[in-house]
Order: sequence, then structure tokens, then C-alpha cells
Amino acid sequence: MRFGFGSSSRSGVSSVGVPATSRAAPQLTIVPTKEPFRAAPAALVKRVPFEAKGDRTPVFFLHIPRTSGASLISFMNRIYGADAVIERVEDLASVILAGRHETVRSDCLTGALPLMRWQMYRGSDAYRRVTILRDPWARLVSQINRLAILGPDGAGQDGSVARSLAAEVAAADFTSRPGLERFRRRLQPVEGGLDNLQTRMLLTGTMSAMVKPLTLRDVDKSLSNLAEFALVGFCEDQGSLQRGLLRLTEQTAALASLFESTGKAVALSPRNDLAREVLEPLFHYDQVLYTRAKAMIAARQS
Repeated sequence: MRFGFGSSSRSGVSSVGVPATSRAAPQLTIVPTKEPFRAAPAALVKRVPFEAKGDRTPVFFLHIPRTSGASLISFMNRIYGADAVIERVEDLASVILAGRHETVRSDCLTGALPLMRWQMYRGSDAYRRVTILRDPWARLVSQINRLAILGPDGAGQDGSVARSLAAEVAAADFTSRPGLERFRRRLQPVEGGLDNLQTRMLLTGTMSAMVKPLTLRDVDKSLSNLAEFALVGFCEDQGSLQRGLLRLTEQTAALASLFESTGKAVALSPRNDLAREVLEPLFHYDQVLYTRAKAMIAARQS
């Protein structure tokens, strides 16, 4: 089986094999309609899905999966309050844009959606952008292991990208070169897939950002986009990330020793050097982006 372009699962699991948080989403007022909403595409574009309240600095956290995003969201709850942090905005926005929810007013939004898509929402410029990068090999290993833990049945519904990826992980032999090469060959870029996900989620300028063959020019574009973020943190330095968020929001809070969802090496170990060699194309551009981003942030702070 080879994967083509696929849409996200809506069964409570994101398309990248990351389960939805257990915390219930805030109850929102349903827009009463007598008939199903039938808006033209132009009308949908004019809708504003999210609006800042102005009680705190409005922040949108672009959550790249398996980069310690759950830890940052927990810290955001300390700053904004648990009921004020709106998670999985990619799912909520689709409901709002379909006319089945009113505009949501919140100063803190989080979502595992590409920057390209976030920029399409009217009103998105009102929010300061925050994201986290992670050592690309460690992130890929974590994503594969998470899919292994979930298994096909737990990853998503039939036909979803996450379920297909989990099935490939379950069938893969990560101990031999032929097995690793077979696994890599069977993967094609899909939204929420395994191929250089950090670069793809930060790419703009092309609607095919999640599936197109990447080049170094794409890394340049993703890095340029990162330069416009209010805060770029790194998974490996939680303290600096939390202090940066406090400065951005002009709030005070005790730092937290949080590092959630680290995952277990049930299918693939980060010490598997053979796997790292064979699977290198899946994180090659992410590695270039990560290295350059660290240099850019270090220069900004000096």
C-alpha cells in the first residue's frame, strides 16, 4: 500500500498519530439554523473563526507533533487558565467555517495545523505566533513509537492517514537494512506524515506544502517564517521556553519541570544507528532547519 494525499481523522485522533487531549473542549454556543449551512467558498473565507478577548497577550501555539507541545500547553494553562486555552483549533475552525459554531473568543489558541492553513483564517494576524522545534531524529523516533503504541485501531478510523501509518509501523522491521528500506519506500509525503514534518508545517507560499518534494529553498522559506514568530522554543530547553513565554505574555509564574508524552522506544530506539542512516531522508531538511533555527535564535538573544 502506498499513501496518497489524505485528510485528517476526526475520530478524536489527529492525523499525525497524536491522540486528542483528554480535557473536554469549552462548551460553545451552537448557531441555530433552520436548514444546513450552504455558503459559497467566498462566504466561508469571510468568516472569522477566532477573535482575541484582550485579557492577555493573544497567542497562537503552532503545535508540531512530538515536540513537547503538551508540556507547553500545561504551562499555558498556568498563565491563561485551563478554561481559556482552546486546543485543537484545526477541528474547531472547520465547524465554525461551516456555519455550525459562532466565532470563538479566546486569547490562547493551540493547534496541530500547518502555518499555511492558519494564515488562511481571517483574524489570525491578531495572535502572536509560538512554536517548538525538536531534534529531528528524536522527533521522528517519537512519532514512530507513538504510532506503534496506538496501533492501527487506536490511531484512527478506516481510511485515515494515521491508521495507515500505524499499520506500516506495525508491519515494519526496524532491525535490518532491507526492512528499513522497505518501510521508507512505502512512505510518501502526506499531511501529518513522517517526511520532514517540521519544515512542512512551517512552509507557506504553496498549497502543496505538505506533499510536495522539498528543496533547500523550502527550508529557507520555513526559516524566514520562523523569524516572524514571537517565540521559537526548543524541546530540549524547557526552561528557556517557559521564560520566553512569560516575557511574551508579561506574566509571572513559577517555572514547571514538565516534559509530557516523551514516549517509549517500543518499535524504534534513537540509538539505532542503522535506522538513522536509512531513514535520514525523512528528517534531512528538518535537520537543516533545526540547525539554522538554533543559530538564528542564539543570534537574536545575543
